[in-house]
Order: sequence, then C-alpha cells, then structure tokens
Amino acid sequence: MNPSELEKLPSFMEWQEVAAFVGSKRTESIVARPASETECREVVEYCRTRKMTICPRGSARSYGDAILNDRNVLLDLSRMNRILDFNPDTSRVRVEAGTRIVDIFAAFHARGLTLPASPTDSTISVGGAMGANVNGKDSWRVGNFGDQVVSIRLMTATGEIRELDRERERELFLAVIGGMGLLGVVTELTLQLQPVPSPYLSIDILPAPDLDSLIRQLDDLKERADFIVVWIDCYAKGKSLGRSVIHATRWADIDSDEETRQQDVQRGVQLLATQKKRALAFYRLARPFINFGLHVQQLPFRVFNRFYYWLCSRSNSKQNVELFLEHNFDKSYVVPPPDILCGPQGFTIQISIPYENGRAAMSELLRLCRDLPCPPATTILRLHRKDDHLVSFSENGYSLNVEFHPKKRHLKRMQRFLREFMECGVRYGSKVHLPKDFKLTRAEFQSMFPGYRRFIELKRQVDPTELFQSDMYRRLFREN
Repeated sequence: MNPSELEKLPSFMEWQEVAAFVGSKRTESIVARPASETECREVVEYCRTRKMTICPRGSARSYGDAILNDRNVLLDLSRMNRILDFNPDTSRVRVEAGTRIVDIFAAFHARGLTLPASPTDSTISVGGAMGANVNGKDSWRVGNFGDQVVSIRLMTATGEIRELDRERERELFLAVIGGMGLLGVVTELTLQLQPVPSPYLSIDILPAPDLDSLIRQLDDLKERADFIVVWIDCYAKGKSLGRSVIHATRWADIDSDEETRQQDVQRGVQLLATQKKRALAFYRLARPFINFGLHVQQLPFRVFNRFYYWLCSRSNSKQNVELFLEHNFDKSYVVPPPDILCGPQGFTIQISIPYENGRAAMSELLRLCRDLPCPPATTILRLHRKDDHLVSFSENGYSLNVEFHPKKRHLKRMQRFLREFMECGVRYGSKVHLPKDFKLTRAEFQSMFPGYRRFIELKRQVDPTELFQSDMYRRLFREN
C-alpha cells in the first residue's frame, strides 16, 4: 500500500505525515478517523484484507513510537467522543473512547464528582489514558487511570465485540489496560467517578533542601495529602543533591451552591482552552530564545533553579486555594511543549523506583543526570502504587520524569548515558513508562517487564495475525 492508492481509501481515511508528541520521529501512515463502531469495523476489515496493520490512538499525546505505525494505519478515535450514559446511584459514566478528560470534568465536576488519576494534559482521551494507563498526582492513593475503569468494550481483529471487566475475561481486561492498543480497539469505557467536597484545592508549597529531607517529608505527606508532585533541581550537588520543592494539595471543603460551582467549573474549562492557545502561540514566537537558552543550558538553568528554590523557600509553606482545573491542567502550560523543550534530538524518560530502593536509586539516577553536559531540562517526581496490569510500570514507590534536550555534539555521550541509566533502573527493580519511551532496547524491556510474555500469549489468542501493531510493538514486543 502506498499514497498512489489514495483514491481507494474510504472517505474517513487519508495518507498523512505523523509525528510523535515530542516530534523527534516522523512517519507516514494512513490515518483513519471513524465516527462509529461500524466504521471501526470497516477499518479492521480493510486492513485485514490488505495485510496492513492497525495502531489505535486517542489524542496522539504519547511521546514516542507507541502511536506511530509507519506505512500502515493509525486509527484515530477522536471523533468518537460522546458521553453515552451516567448512573447517579453508582457515579459511573459510560463514554466513547475519544472523549477527552476535560469533557468529563465539564460535565460532572460541578456536581461534586471527579475522575481520579487524571494526567496533567486535559485534552488526552479516556481511551488513550486507559491504553497507556497514565498516572496523576494522586496515583499513590487512587492508583493509575486503569484503576478507574469499570468495564471495556473491545473490538478484536475479527470485528467481534467483547465486553470486559474484572470478572468477565479478567486477564484480558487487565492486559488491555496499559496494553497500548495492541490487543484491539476499545470503543467504549465505563469509568468510576468519585465524590469530592468542592472543585477547589488547598495547596502547600514545601521546600526540601536535600534528598533525605525530601523522602522524610513525602513519607509524612502521603498519609494526609490528596495530590503530590515534586520539582527537583537536577543541577544540585553534594549535600544539596535532591534539592526540591513539593506541591502538596488537598480537596478544599468550601461551601458553595451548585450554580456557583458550575460557573467556576465552566470558567475553568474555558480558561484551559484559552490558556493553551495563548501558551502555544507564545512558545512558538519565543522558540528562538528558548532554543538559545537550551543551547547554553547549564548557566541559565542553574541560576533559574536556585532562584526558584529560594523563592519557594521564602513562601514559608504558604497555603493557596485554586480551582482543581487550573492547578492540575493549566500548570502544564507553564513549561514549553515537549517538541520545543526536548528539541529534535530530545526525549523523555519516566522511570519507577520502589520505595525500598528509593534513596539509593534516586541518588544514583540523579547523579547520572547531573553529570551530563546537558542535564534534564525538567525533573519531576511523583508517588505511585503497584497494580496488576501486565505491562504496567507502577510500583509501590516513586517515579522520576526527566526531559532532555541534547545537542548533536552530545549524542554519543547521551547513548552511553541511556544504557547506564537503564542498567541502573534494572538493578533497582525499576520500569519505564512506555507511552513516553522510544529509547529502551528489547533486552532492557524484557528485564523490566517479565509480564510481557503472558501479554504476548494473550495477543496470540485474540490477535493471531498481529493485526494490531505499532512501531513500539515491533521494537520491543515482537519476537523475531
């Protein structure tokens, strides 16, 4: 199949150049945008008869090659975005897979309901969030996004629809969550919403001068906070290694009527859209200056990090109240988007660290990052809990999310660093979050994810012809 056969495609399919979210890898694929299960089945049949493969995707926010399928088909579910049903007695909502996270909050947050484990990008689709099993700032308390999924409607390689939950075909259900779309097309999901006292958060900003202080404070905060995220100064050395700022938040019990809450939530939703447009426009205009700062990097980042830590230390644990939508989602626009922050050679790694290895692993990983000629542009820490999905990266512990903007002259050094970094992770029982990866080797993947073998066995049962693939699948999963 090639672009010259364009006239043979159904009306909702076209050849396009597509890129990973970071933007450092581009491919050409047929992009299908079905609006119904019937059209999804048409895509499945089209590919099956032409021996092409399918990679389902949601909002295309995976950083690496998990949403790329070179010279084959990408199944974009963004047109399947309806909220289908809501049960007020159980607080369960049934939605199409292309429904965005922000659409859930717009519909239900003012009613005193939240969707736990929501990521910081409000435009991610629930199908993509489920397939990647994304995590939020509350994941040590509520689990990852997959833990909020009650049931799934899955279309297999034959076009058959299978209803899955934790009782019906439990093992397949657990494999589909976090399975990166490699077992079929999820067309609908039922999600469990949770009650909250208000749409507002009470926020504490707490400095930690070193790694030991950080771990002690987190041990205390995880018992009483609802959300935790940590900014780490990856340039800090010696006794200041692990110097950081903790943002710990709790749901605020603010008395207000539903009309006021609805107005506040709608204002927050509208602000998210406005802020995103403004931020992206600003970053595009400022790109030359951002690139220059990232090119010289060491001096401006050291100065900024010291200033930011000093500023937060001066706040004296200042407590603020903010709308959840602004705090959880709007703050993601404070830094440039990944394609600018990471650059043409760049990449992101999010790696888990079990609690029992926390101090040793973080010390070694942070030192490896710090000693680079181009340390991470950002370093973020979160807390997690283990789940039972076959290719989940979550452990009872922490995760470090590091974003790199290497220069061409540093590429060989970065390759050595990557192998050292991954080797360190394997030694400490770490795993890499697959939606952000395109640097793992197959051997590293197999060492980190022993459950992948059972995943492959299930795939052979439900997709024996390997209809569902991606560039990541061929790089990591597929056994030659």
